[in-house]
Amino acid sequence: MKRFLSLFIVIVMCTSLVAPLTGAKSPFTDVMESDWYYKDVEAAYSLGLINGKGSADTYKPNDNMTYAEAIKLAACMHQSYTEGKVTLTNGDPWYQSYVDYCKEKGIISKEYNYNQLVTRLGYMEIFAKALPDEALTDMNTVPKNSIPDLPSDTAGADSVYKMYRVGIVAGVDAKHNCNPSSNIKRSEVAAILSRMMDKTKRVSFDTIATAPIEEVPMEKFELPEKNQWENFAFNKKDGEKGEKTVAEQRQEILDGMNLAINTETVWKEIPEYNPTVEKYKGIKAITYDGFEYKGKKTKIFAYVGFPEGASAENKVPAVVLVHGGGGHAYYKWVKIWNDRGYAAIAMDTTGYFPSAVNVGETEGNDPIGPWVYGLTEDFAEEGYGNAPKREYDTTYAEVKDQWAYHGTSQVILAHNILRADERVDINNIGITGISWGGVGTAQVIGYDNRFSFAIPIYGTAYLANDMHAFSSFGNDYVDALWAPERNLSNAKDMPILWLAYNDDNNFSVPAYCDSYKHTAGYNDKNLLVMLGNWSHSHSSGWGKEHSYIFADWITYGKNGMVTFVTQPKGREVNCRINIPENVTGSVVAYAYTINAPMSYSKHDKFGWGSYTFLDQKWERKRSYLTVDKTTGTVRGTLPEEVKGYYIDLQYKVNGKVVNSMSTYVAID
Repeated sequence: MKRFLSLFIVIVMCTSLVAPLTGAKSPFTDVMESDWYYKDVEAAYSLGLINGKGSADTYKPNDNMTYAEAIKLAACMHQSYTEGKVTLTNGDPWYQSYVDYCKEKGIISKEYNYNQLVTRLGYMEIFAKALPDEALTDMNTVPKNSIPDLPSDTAGADSVYKMYRVGIVAGVDAKHNCNPSSNIKRSEVAAILSRMMDKTKRVSFDTIATAPIEEVPMEKFELPEKNQWENFAFNKKDGEKGEKTVAEQRQEILDGMNLAINTETVWKEIPEYNPTVEKYKGIKAITYDGFEYKGKKTKIFAYVGFPEGASAENKVPAVVLVHGGGGHAYYKWVKIWNDRGYAAIAMDTTGYFPSAVNVGETEGNDPIGPWVYGLTEDFAEEGYGNAPKREYDTTYAEVKDQWAYHGTSQVILAHNILRADERVDINNIGITGISWGGVGTAQVIGYDNRFSFAIPIYGTAYLANDMHAFSSFGNDYVDALWAPERNLSNAKDMPILWLAYNDDNNFSVPAYCDSYKHTAGYNDKNLLVMLGNWSHSHSSGWGKEHSYIFADWITYGKNGMVTFVTQPKGREVNCRINIPENVTGSVVAYAYTINAPMSYSKHDKFGWGSYTFLDQKWERKRSYLTVDKTTGTVRGTLPEEVKGYYIDLQYKVNGKVVNSMSTYVAID
């Protein structure tokens, strides 16, 4: 027992910045006697185990831990247990020495987004291997499939079931639900470490096995072989073969994006273009340096804003905003996120600049004045040239001359501006984009995995699908270099919300579903939402609550959204869902159905003109499916006339109606 207790003291002390007064009552003004964790915090402090965060008298019990912090604790526990002391010190970055140690000792075996908040499942996967089996002996009966929201065959479930059986954790409620995708708060850390190190504090309980549910595993997605092109060199406009293969050009792109990530972005405020409308005051107009193009530096325009009260002492999360085709940098979009507590930056990725102050509130024909391409008047500067306009090269071109190279790097450089600001919490910076910006978002996260979440809206990956190829992505060269799905595995630890419109004339349902299926297995918070009766515009995208609720869920660990554990297949539906504890009201299952095999063609479906639309008409019905909240299942039967469908789960979070969708199922 002494070995465990001394180990506990060493572990927590090694993570403390300033040692507290041993034996003293805690000074934490934010920990009340009525709080469930009060005794754990008091005991840990009196033993010299924990200290304040931010200041000596605040514990911040609701702050969440990151993967890096969890890995450091695991490394310290293991070394102290096996060697009797902790000699590990910080590396570069600070967590690298602990990552290397844990890999060497078999505690972890994969890469993480180390600055991302750790989930309960992720935390337990790491801690279950932090001590040898002799230190983690079973005391509880926890049969397979007895944790209601975590089937035994879920990736990582073995670690969670182990932590239940040894009494380290008992779940988040009386039913012993795990809530695997939620984060770990500081209020829970003292109790969990205490149980890890002191067997007398472990929790005794038993669970009852539930009848196994017939499950359909998520399809494991594989890239199609037809469009790899690695050793192929495409022809130039004049018919001559390009000097470099696709593999060589992809490497040049990767090298360029890595350069952008490691560049300290040079920027300056342009005060004469700061919005003067009262409600937008405080948002700044800036320009920043981009990569060279045609031998000259480029300049990018952006709006950046912060919520009231943001400071070095009161850091805020942030989001990078990527506009769509025909769009520009919108300060209204920045303000929307500022009002929700996020710093935000919206840049123009197509070389355009405002022609007057207050340009950038409204999309389309701005009544204040137009956006103008190129460095004219106030933005002209010696040594700078125009950035390229948005256009993909469909024949061989040098990477550094291509718009996509510049547009993608410009988003990464904007990200750097936020990361360099002392008011920003660099562990919580997300990205979202509209339409073309959604495509850009899917591209950027394949190179820059520092983002804590991503929300592509309308735009997606898998744009070259045979049913409805989007824009230039039907071209082999564009697809070979710039298809977002080629790099999505680099964002495997990043929660992603694919927010889509099921009757979009620009993007297709198969593209949405393939994008989701590619990423769903990487992170249990990944979501697909395909809304009906919507429209396609910046303002329509901004108006949906899904983005903000998802961002708050990831950033703050706030109320979460329903996720699909398994996917439907065939006419008989029986799939598993995870319903967060905060969803106390009803979860209603609708089926979006079509009565003919899915197809797309060019026609005027809604009186907007002739565009490529889905040929079929969606019907949304509630009568086919039912949700059992107790078992977390969706069951039902689709009628014979239905040739394709997906499930739409509707529920409320924070009083707002939101949705979570399954993938589309074609029925033969």
